[in-house]
Amino acid sequence: MAPGNAAGVIRSSGLQNNFTLLLAFVLTVIHYGLTLVQTRLEMTKEKQPSMPKTSTERQKEYKARKLADGFKHTSIWIHTETEQEGRQAALDGKPLKPQGSKDPISWAIGWLNEKGKQ
Repeated sequence: MAPGNAAGVIRSSGLQNNFTLLLAFVLTVIHYGLTLVQTRLEMTKEKQPSMPKTSTERQKEYKARKLADGFKHTSIWIHTETEQEGRQAALDGKPLKPQGSKDPISWAIGWLNEKGKQ
């Protein structure tokens, strides 16, 4: 082999090694950059304050918890005068017997509320 020819082989081999190293470096930098961007995006998502829940959402969640606990939601009308009669009966020490009143449920609620205070 001629000395110039051997040098040419070494030079081309050196260029290939340099190119391979440069390519590996560029790919590493790109990968590192993408990893940083992805990490920052994830951190931004975690740090974003969530919007407070609306009262409708909170009520819906509360209702679901109560139903899961075995409760049933029922609305009733309470006759205020009869409820007051039940309260007075509890204050007077009378037993829980609302049958003779205008609205037995209202009377019993008044009696129970007053007994709960005592």
